[in-house]
Amino acid sequence: SEIDLVMMATGGLMGIKTGAALLLGALVNYLWLAPWMIELGDIQPKVTGGAAHYGFRQITQWSLWCGVAMMTAASLVAFFARPGMIAGAFSGLLRRKRSGEDVLRDIELPMKVFFVGIPVVGAIVVFLGHAFFGIEYWLGALAVPLVFVFALIAAHSTALTAITPIGAMGKLTQLTYGVLAPGNMTTNIMTAGITAEVTSNASNLLMDIKPGYMLGAKPRQQAIAHLFGICAGALTAVPVFYLVFLRDDPSRLASDQYPMPSATVWKAVAEVLTRGLENIPVSARWAALAGVVLGVLLESAKVSTKGRFWLSGVPVGLAFVIPFSNSLSMFLGSFFFWAASRACRKPGAGPHRVLVQNQETLCAGLIAGGAIMGIAVIVIKNFLLVGS
Repeated sequence: SEIDLVMMATGGLMGIKTGAALLLGALVNYLWLAPWMIELGDIQPKVTGGAAHYGFRQITQWSLWCGVAMMTAASLVAFFARPGMIAGAFSGLLRRKRSGEDVLRDIELPMKVFFVGIPVVGAIVVFLGHAFFGIEYWLGALAVPLVFVFALIAAHSTALTAITPIGAMGKLTQLTYGVLAPGNMTTNIMTAGITAEVTSNASNLLMDIKPGYMLGAKPRQQAIAHLFGICAGALTAVPVFYLVFLRDDPSRLASDQYPMPSATVWKAVAEVLTRGLENIPVSARWAALAGVVLGVLLESAKVSTKGRFWLSGVPVGLAFVIPFSNSLSMFLGSFFFWAASRACRKPGAGPHRVLVQNQETLCAGLIAGGAIMGIAVIVIKNFLLVGS
């Protein structure tokens, strides 16, 4: 695995504490737990040409249970540790309603949008799930409050690490529906898709808030634009997907030409869960329990010390569901900028202006440049070098 400059820039944005927590989780998972589970036979290899290969996908199918459990427990502890914030959101709404004034009405979306919109949109999703995929109404309705919990976890992870564990949240949904609807693979996969899509959009909007502020956009405007983007994306992506993959030859799905690795993993998890939870290795179940306990303990310690205890269960758990190279790259980036902030202490000097005062701008530029170059490389490989 190579060191990724974009991931290093991401590490520079998240800070040394989160970067160190990611590296710690990666070391525990890839250098201790994964070799141990391979030795026990709970992590199965991919066999190609008679040779056994242990890659990220094989390891993650075991380690995601511990990582997701840890992130879930830590995020819920962090959320419920702030009851004043939760109560304040509703009491503030009532106060503004009684006074007839809403000072944020031109800045944020009014709360009535959520009180009305969530039930309406949720009912539409439940109906479409039943009409197109045969999901029972009560199972579809249960997905709506689950989405709230999983979006909370994903947003917490995004805020700390700039990475949204969409796949991991989908697996958590699959585990839930593996218990509620055993043997129903369609329900298992499609409810996970609902969760993944909502958590992805919620986290994307969260990442847009600060850049939007810097450019003069209000959260209200960003939310409305985001809704337009969702509708435009759905109206464009669904027909294109149908025309490319489903109209003539559906067998091209998950083929060598279009491997679709994430969808393959989701299908594999659904196949395991629909045969019963007993198909999950016993070691993975114990690891999930350990993840819950560690997530609660780590986040409780962080909350009780008001942040002086630096280790959080969210980045540690996230390291279990992303490649080791990503965790290492983000740690190196966070360490580089942490060291630079201590080495370049002289205000006004060139290194201090570039590496300390403009750290966020530098990191954002590296991320944007890396993304643009990645797109350029794909275009060149697929369109300009075809047949050469």
